[in-house]
Amino acid sequence: MHQYRSPVPSLNVTFAEHELALLRLAAASAGQSLARFVRGAALAEAWEHHLRAAYEDMHRNLSEQGAPLADRATYLAVVAQEGTL
Repeated sequence: MHQYRSPVPSLNVTFAEHELALLRLAAASAGQSLARFVRGAALAEAWEHHLRAAYEDMHRNLSEQGAPLADRATYLAVVAQEGTL
């Protein structure tokens, strides 16, 4: 089990019954507890949002600099490889 650096008390998130049933089914099919599954889904969404925002920011900055599209793609590939995006 993971050790979390700053534990957060439970988040009061409300789901409709059909949404909760879907989450339970998905968690069970993934072999995870409901809490672990929901935590993972929330983190995946947060990372997706972060990466999308970083890409849009990078694209805007490179566009303003007049960088050719090929240079933008190369830059994105390099920072993604380095994990610095």
